[in-house]
Amino acid sequence: MKFQVHTITSAPEASRPLLQAVASQHGFVPNLFGVLAGSPAALGAYLGIAGALNRTRLTPVEREIVTLAVTRGPGDRARRPALQLANRGSSSTPRPSAIRFTNA
Repeated sequence: MKFQVHTITSAPEASRPLLQAVASQHGFVPNLFGVLAGSPAALGAYLGIAGALNRTRLTPVEREIVTLAVTRGPGDRARRPALQLANRGSSSTPRPSAIRFTNA
């Protein structure tokens, strides 16, 4: 199945103000948001979850790790290297010690 990547002008009417807000924040509309715009409910839900995550006390690094972890499906090897790197951290990146990953 191929999904349409909407622009602000091609999106359903209810998605347009949401895409405008995304464009204002990022300077453009990332493809993920353009695809989600096909369903105003899906786009609104995603933005709501992202907004709630941004209101937590997690650091930006920890929020990114959580995002990577929850987008990984069973057997999804494509994101495993990113998760392993995030779990190890690097000398220039603070390691969020409270977050641990398993390869279940």
